[in-house]
Amino acid sequence: MELGFGLLSREQGVLAYSQELARDFLDSKIAAADLLAELEHLCVSNDYFKELYPFYMLRWAYDDLKEQNFSYYRSDANRENFDGILRTEVEKLLKCPR
Repeated sequence: MELGFGLLSREQGVLAYSQELARDFLDSKIAAADLLAELEHLCVSNDYFKELYPFYMLRWAYDDLKEQNFSYYRSDANRENFDGILRTEVEKLLKCPR
């Protein structure tokens, strides 16, 4: 407030933090598993926050794909394309307006 910035709403704060995590992932500062765990937790703890719901589904798809080459949570995901799907969702998250 001293700098003249307004307070963020809860949704804006969650989105800003999520985008920071997404940037850290793209910069290889955090692993995919850590990103997914944190974003899944934020999604659930914020009433299944719409912008984070894809990461909720990807979090559980990630676990499915450890044991098999298909996911019950994301039928379009398999071991070969998971990283690309994750990157696409990260890029969409970063484009969300605050």
